[in-house]
Amino acid sequence: MNYSDKLSADQQITTEERISAIIFATQDGTTPLYEDDCVDLGRAILKIVLREFRPDLFVPTPNRFIIIPSDFPVQPLGPDEKPKGRATCGNCGLSWDDDISTSMTPAPSARCPFEEFH
Repeated sequence: MNYSDKLSADQQITTEERISAIIFATQDGTTPLYEDDCVDLGRAILKIVLREFRPDLFVPTPNRFIIIPSDFPVQPLGPDEKPKGRATCGNCGLSWDDDISTSMTPAPSARCPFEEFH
């Protein structure tokens, strides 16, 4: 994997699945891990590696660091960006311009367009 390019959402998910499959397949049986545990470990390992080699991929939020792929249709607003349509998620703390029409905005029923990254 080339960490010099930002990962798309599909690349991120594929990498997490590959890491979790390796973890799941190499268990020795002494401490059984369920498949969901392996997925969580795969995601955590990928984030550790990316945070080390590509810290610019992470968007700091009040609650956590989130990776928003560069090809995602909605990009988070910076703290100094204050458009009229600014909306902020109460869960992740990311903001977006809800006045910009994309495939995900305006967000229906006040849902966060970054919800799949929560």
